[in-house]
Amino acid sequence: MRFVIRILLFAGFCASVAQGQVFWENDFGPWGGPVNDLADGSAGALYAAGSTGLFRSDDDGQSWQLSALGGVDVRTVHQSGAGTLFAGIGGMLLRSTDGGETWQDTLFADVAPLFEHSSGALFCGSGGKAYVSTDDGRSWTTLALLRGPDFQTDLWTELDASRSGREGNPRPRRTS
Repeated sequence: MRFVIRILLFAGFCASVAQGQVFWENDFGPWGGPVNDLADGSAGALYAAGSTGLFRSDDDGQSWQLSALGGVDVRTVHQSGAGTLFAGIGGMLLRSTDGGETWQDTLFADVAPLFEHSSGALFCGSGGKAYVSTDDGRSWTTLALLRGPDFQTDLWTELDASRSGREGNPRPRRTS
């Protein structure tokens, strides 16, 4: 469902075709620049990370309000299953437990993707490194350097080791 919402809301544009040309018309969404990422939050909230700040909508995207991160280029946004909101801005990942009213820095890295596993573990990547948090973003552990064909095996070995406190067994690599 999240994927469908992200696709439907991606930048809030709809295309119209006239005489063989495609024109884009702004349908709805936050104004002021491109939208970098979208996230659905708790209680029906939608978040849009934009080049001019983080926006929130409580009415299915019909209207948007600028959060406390106005004037900041927000690269990524995610709300965890526990309700914590994350925003990636230049050089750091911020964390909010009050819906974006106040923010604390949680990781000093230029985070682009942020992913939550079904176990609740949060993963992100930055500058050739992968990070994991198992405490809803309060602390982060470096998992691996992204380094070629053995990355998947190295990543899972280090993840298993970080969870068990010992060296884990690598998961088998896929063979093509």
